[in-house]
Amino acid sequence: MVYDIYSILVLSFDDISYFISKYGLWGSLITILSGIVVYFFNRFKKDNYIKEKFFEFYEKSENLKHEDFNIAKYREEYEKFEELNIIPNLLDEKKNFIITGRASSGKTRSVYEYLKVLKRFKIIKFYSDRIIKIEEIPDKFFKGKPIIFLDDLDEYVNKLNLNQLIKKLDLNSDGYIIVATCITGNNYDKAEEEFGHLKNIFVDIKIENEQLGLALKISNQLEDINFSDFDGTVGSMFLKLERMETI
Repeated sequence: MVYDIYSILVLSFDDISYFISKYGLWGSLITILSGIVVYFFNRFKKDNYIKEKFFEFYEKSENLKHEDFNIAKYREEYEKFEELNIIPNLLDEKKNFIITGRASSGKTRSVYEYLKVLKRFKIIKFYSDRIIKIEEIPDKFFKGKPIIFLDDLDEYVNKLNLNQLIKKLDLNSDGYIIVATCITGNNYDKAEEEFGHLKNIFVDIKIENEQLGLALKISNQLEDINFSDFDGTVGSMFLKLERMETI
């Protein structure tokens, strides 16, 4: 017979004596330990169910990998945009921020580079192709110092209640940060229509200003990157290289 953890915790002296008299000392220990194992196994199974249902990843910042961020062609070389120098201060002050720019301008890669060097944070990314029911996620997932990463914020329209998420974080975390990215133009307008005036929620960081100069610098440093492939965003040069390598 296996008992649940609550039953085991409230055992009285008479209960323990009964166990020993019925099952013997070793039998009693096995019964009690079995209850503890079943309890923790069920809790582990439930936690995994929640993670698989809602989280694309739920990871310690020290364990982040570029694959988690779906970076198409990852290279160790990385040139930080001058506009992003504000990010370490925003992280220290626990301020939400959103990086905006054209498609393939390096928004997601920039977030990865800044988050991977953090210590003792939980990085949480919700699936953007599923309905995220915040009320179904236990409070413990938002304890500590979580950073919520919403890549392509407009993809969460009609899927995530941002206000409900913020309330949950306010109640349970020791200080949270929401980091988002979004393509400028129609995508940004779509996100703002759903979530309200984004500048009331996020510090907006635009990374379009230095694309030309950065493209020149990269093409001069890397032999297999051609400036002629630049279409206004640095990512365009790497995307063409990736297509060539898959042929």
